Amino acid sequence: MLSISSDIQSSSPEHQFTFVDAFPSEITTSIISHLSQDDTLNCMATCRSWYSLVPRFAQQVWETVSIKEHHIRRLNRRREQCLGDHVKTLIFSQIHGEETLYEMMQRAIGWGCTKISSLELSYCTTEDQDAFLGILQQWRPHLTRFKMTHHGSNVAFRHILTLCPELTHFSYQQYSRAWVEHDVYDQDPDVHTPVPLSNDHPNLVYLWLDMRMNARLRLDPILKNCPNLRSLTLRDHRKDMHIDHTDANYEGAPFEDLLTWCPRLAFFQTAPAYTFVSRSLKKHVQQCSYDDVDSVGKLDGLRQLGISGDNGRDRIAQILTKYQDTMERLLIQRHDIDENWSSVFHSLFLPHLRLFACEQLQFDAPPLISMLNHCPSLATLVIQGTPLVFNQSVLSAMFPMRHLHTLHLDSLVIEDDTSITMMFEQLPVLEMLHLVSSLVPLTILAYAPYLKQLYMYEVEWKYPETG
Repeated sequence: MLSISSDIQSSSPEHQFTFVDAFPSEITTSIISHLSQDDTLNCMATCRSWYSLVPRFAQQVWETVSIKEHHIRRLNRRREQCLGDHVKTLIFSQIHGEETLYEMMQRAIGWGCTKISSLELSYCTTEDQDAFLGILQQWRPHLTRFKMTHHGSNVAFRHILTLCPELTHFSYQQYSRAWVEHDVYDQDPDVHTPVPLSNDHPNLVYLWLDMRMNARLRLDPILKNCPNLRSLTLRDHRKDMHIDHTDANYEGAPFEDLLTWCPRLAFFQTAPAYTFVSRSLKKHVQQCSYDDVDSVGKLDGLRQLGISGDNGRDRIAQILTKYQDTMERLLIQRHDIDENWSSVFHSLFLPHLRLFACEQLQFDAPPLISMLNHCPSLATLVIQGTPLVFNQSVLSAMFPMRHLHTLHLDSLVIEDDTSITMMFEQLPVLEMLHLVSSLVPLTILAYAPYLKQLYMYEVEWKYPETG
């Protein structure tokens, strides 16, 4: 056991004994790294020496800093003492006044936060693009990730990408409660400061946009110059748009052109195919693309596709055939085009597919079974808006699905008790079963104890026939 009493007694009056004298710096740093930011501020209030010494060992604790509006009204000298170029992530949240936001951003720079690699603005507004871009430019050398969530104004995307050429991840979400004219986001906002726009964004690998916009005008010029883009997610931009999109899947160029511009694209998700799945599934799909984009390495090929049926059955089938060796997650929603997908399902062979979700596609049960037999890795299956009939003839052709743990079906008819037995025999690891607006035998309840979750809504029961 370390004894420090003798050291305390022998320390000279001129030298105030502190924890720095008692422990090696590595141990002190390790101890303080387990404290919260509030704990470090409380430690600094102990005495003058701790006020000066704690920030030196608490840099790891203060790598991520969140700044809210009350921080400008209640200045905290101890907090400022803990900031510096070791801060890597800055989050400005719920700062309602635009001038207040700019003041806080400038103060952060003044406090030494000059080597920011990740910046987030949440529930903020940046109408004055010249002032905003002027501050953003000061973080230019190190900024690689920029997230704007629930943002209350339009922003100049191309100017941001030009001023911050090291950006690898950029996401923007329009404030959901804000009422805007249909064409407000069709063009970049006015920027009066001359900025030569770059046509090359080789570092951008992740782009996530949730807003109403004209993709042909705003997005296509960016995508044409993102050769290393791996993940593209577009949401809500289709609402109330009055442009021709008969030959597009994201109201921009045809999907084939997108794959030409971004040959390394691994995850693509657009609004129609995103909005119909359950909240938990949305989170799963979105999180997969964000997490995986940094880990896919040099392996190219489309892994996740969320697309509208507007692109046409045959066109989508060609894409799936081209990327059958890499496809892992597939979401399709029919929008306007009325086509039968049975022939596509009969021919699909996706050995690595782990998630399949579709809504309002027309196909029969036998082609679905054929597809499942050719997707041995499938773990999650969601089918909505497609009436299906499972009977002994259909299920007799089904191979065991040894990875399928989540099944969501609506408008399903299971003809008899034997069909129920056959279905569960082929789904040995099923954990979650969701049935909606379906007609099923009452005997399905006998399998409830073997499931972690059984959800049934608007289900009609088929009772055993009596003589």
